[in-house]
Amino acid sequence: MKKYICRLMVLAVMVLAMYAEAFADVEINAANFPDENFRKYVSSTFDTNSNGSLSNAEISSTTAIQVGNKSISNLKGIEYFTALTELQCYANQLTELDVSKNTALTSLRCYNNQLTALDVSKNTALTELICMSNQITELDVSNNTALINLTCQHNPLKKLDVSKNTALIDLYCNGNQLQELNVSNNTALTYLYCAGNYLTKLDVSYNVALLYLICDDNQITGLDLANNTALIEMACDFPVSSDDVNYIFNFDEFVKTYKFFGKEIHLASFSYTYFNDSEDITVDVESVNDIVNFPISDGKKLAYIRLELSVDNHNIGISVYPASDPSLWTGRGVRSPIITTADLPNGTQGSSYSANLSAIGSTPITWTLLSGSLSTGLTLSSSGSISGTPTQAGAFSFTVQASNSAGSAQKLFTILVPFSEVRQPKITTDFLNTGYTASPYGFKLTASGTTPLTWSLAQGSSLPDGLTLTESGYIYGTPSTADTTDFTVFVSNSAGTASKDFSITVLEYPARTRPAVMTENPYPAAQGEAYICQLVALGTPPFTWTAKKKLPKGLSMTPSGLITGTPTKAKATKLAFTVSNDFGKETRTLTLNVCALPKITTNTLKDATVAKKYKETIKSSGSKPFTWEIEGSLPQGISLFEADNAKLLGTPPVNDSGMVRVTLSNPVGEVSKVFTLKVNAILPKISPKSLKKGTYGKNYSVNIKTSKGTVPITLLLSGDLPEGLSFDSSTGKITGTPSEVCTDRKITAIAYNIGGVASVDYSLTIKAIAPKITTKKLPDAAQGNTYSFDLEAAGTPSITWSAAGLPSGLSISTNGRISGTPTQSGKFTVKVSAANSAKTAKKNYKLVVNAGTTQTSTASQKAGNSHQTAEHVSAEAEYLARNVSSNAAVMNNVEMNSDVSAGRYSIVADLGTISVDEAGMYDFTVTLSDDVPSGKELLYLAGSNEPSDDDTIAEFFDETGKEVSAVPETRKVTVSVWLKENRIYTPSLAIRH
Repeated sequence: MKKYICRLMVLAVMVLAMYAEAFADVEINAANFPDENFRKYVSSTFDTNSNGSLSNAEISSTTAIQVGNKSISNLKGIEYFTALTELQCYANQLTELDVSKNTALTSLRCYNNQLTALDVSKNTALTELICMSNQITELDVSNNTALINLTCQHNPLKKLDVSKNTALIDLYCNGNQLQELNVSNNTALTYLYCAGNYLTKLDVSYNVALLYLICDDNQITGLDLANNTALIEMACDFPVSSDDVNYIFNFDEFVKTYKFFGKEIHLASFSYTYFNDSEDITVDVESVNDIVNFPISDGKKLAYIRLELSVDNHNIGISVYPASDPSLWTGRGVRSPIITTADLPNGTQGSSYSANLSAIGSTPITWTLLSGSLSTGLTLSSSGSISGTPTQAGAFSFTVQASNSAGSAQKLFTILVPFSEVRQPKITTDFLNTGYTASPYGFKLTASGTTPLTWSLAQGSSLPDGLTLTESGYIYGTPSTADTTDFTVFVSNSAGTASKDFSITVLEYPARTRPAVMTENPYPAAQGEAYICQLVALGTPPFTWTAKKKLPKGLSMTPSGLITGTPTKAKATKLAFTVSNDFGKETRTLTLNVCALPKITTNTLKDATVAKKYKETIKSSGSKPFTWEIEGSLPQGISLFEADNAKLLGTPPVNDSGMVRVTLSNPVGEVSKVFTLKVNAILPKISPKSLKKGTYGKNYSVNIKTSKGTVPITLLLSGDLPEGLSFDSSTGKITGTPSEVCTDRKITAIAYNIGGVASVDYSLTIKAIAPKITTKKLPDAAQGNTYSFDLEAAGTPSITWSAAGLPSGLSISTNGRISGTPTQSGKFTVKVSAANSAKTAKKNYKLVVNAGTTQTSTASQKAGNSHQTAEHVSAEAEYLARNVSSNAAVMNNVEMNSDVSAGRYSIVADLGTISVDEAGMYDFTVTLSDDVPSGKELLYLAGSNEPSDDDTIAEFFDETGKEVSAVPETRKVTVSVWLKENRIYTPSLAIRH
């Protein structure tokens, strides 16, 4: 096994060496490393021989890059470091990050940037991925099966699949837009933080190792925690009602909603918190049955309830947020609505209709009709249900609004109640011609309706003997009996059937009468369709018909005057027909018109725009003349003007939609087509495209404008502005002095008019003022003596201090106070850091800790200033020190003398107690007797614990102190020191030997 492992290690080294060789001698220039800050970091950190390039050895030895908070906007060049296992690039200005070549990465921390995408599919060795607070819309971690920690909160993620990440221990996905989360495969999870999403359910039954479950600010109505016996902390939502006096918490219902493991559930403690305030209440647990009533104080709003439960002797801490009353959620992450319905189903005229709009967000959500209209017969309820029976056909566009206490969302919908493109038939013939016995008869029935039409006799009806009705509606033949015959005809197409009663009267033919042509013109024939027409004459039969010119191609005529066939060419032909009998003849010129069937060739209509002239032509083909007919309703302001082609003209005044059935007919038929015409308002255009960055504590102003939209326009702002900023919807201005630092705070500008909603997503950044350390030096300390000193720095807000290299016994607080009792003496290099979200400032100091001593002195002392000198013979004496100079710069420019700082000190005299009433520079003059050892003198000022808690230590030495080879009988030392106001000091004199 050891040999096998060694072979693997050798192979890994070879592979890394190959990669390093591939990138040998990479020049550190702008082409390879475009970002100046990253280039400087690479040069100063990895170019060990300072030759301006990276060698194989330098590349292969680089396993960690730590460039967090270095104002880097581009990490190009990272691909050269193929041996990299750790990359920290957080808190920069990165908009993209390519780590596809860094396949050895085990830890990637890229949070607090501006990434919109992150591809980690090649980083299969990752165990830690922290990419929170970016703008990542999709994150695929299916290849990252080694992940232990996934922290991706505060991104606009709508989906997250962690089914392949079975090694996950910590999952932070809060503050996204997740609608579902499946953690059934993540059985090793101990920390699940999924608050602030849109989850409606969560199954944690497989997560038996779960210690922390934070799932509040969702829409989860209950959890089964029977298997989660390790759980020690939980945050959830639960209804908490109120009356005029009390908040009401139903403990029994809570236990049922969240089905905790075990048989016995006890409420060990109960407390509640108001917004910006906290108040605890003591509950007699034994007296609690099902409901806990606790008072409402001065109209305050409840933030959350804190419970401590004992479940089978296992304690669980639970934060319960009031989910039932949105008025109690002020200041907490109430989720504004997002409309999830994609579209609505079509309706059918005259039939029942029902559809439900849906949205996610904090309940209750109220629905209203913002603009547009529904079909007559339909209504929208406040719960989002559209129902009724539409009585109109057409396209009905409308905008709905979903609202809750956090905000609102709007969306445009269209319900289509279609027309049929086939019009039902309607018989237009009113009466039939009279016939004569033994004389040929012909008559064409007519009807409106989409062709083809089919004609037939009603059951039980019959025509006069000798006559026939064709399917095309033509009655012809030679009647044999004089009589009047009643009958009923039907005409039908795919849309329906029409019927009508008729009668034909047949008379005896006139005797010994020459023929007279009764047919005015043959009825029109349709190109390509079967045609039959009987020429009719009045007189004594029999008749003989002839034509002096050929009939249109495809047609022929019998001597009896019956024209039949299928014409092949659309054309009007004038023909001279002659009819004769035994008593004479007559010639008549008639026109036989062969027509092409009508056809509408336009398929769709372009949209119209509010207040703009509209012109659109519905094109057609076929033989003229045309007749146009329109059914339904066009948008307001638009009309149909008939001509050879139909023209739609007008200027629509409002946002509207129409649906019409347009019918085109000519002498041989008709055709219909349904069109939808939408009138759009011009959506507002929002500017600017991005918001400028602001600075903490400095005035900020930006104007959000709308243009080009159909007025009136309403401008809104969605999202939480940083503290100190406000938005005026009437002017569109964001103004104020920001008192909160943030990075990429999501703000959405929403402008809507009658046409709909336009929006621009912004990321607002408020920068901190970078720290600048202003403390010049650290005062000396004494081994075994209490030490305290406050470091000072400019910059806002919330500077956090840290230090390295402090001697044993000393520590630094986050607010910059070095304190403690040093246990070792010597000279120490202390590396101090002052950090906020903008930057980290660093400075090195020399701290001298003097060795402890038991030496005593019989020196007499005097201390004072230019105004007075006060003698103190006792360390307990107290006097008032007065200001002699307010020039702080004098003190700040004093540097520690190397001889003094490197030596040993002895405290040889206590100078009493000083009460300072005004900050400034003070002079102290001390007279030393001859038994005080020679050396350079140092004044040691220690803050007293009384009357203040300030234990700051300030140490300053006298730069003018002289080496004394022969101790004089007496000598004077004058020391200048800066003192803070309202402080008590107990000075001592220290000598460097």
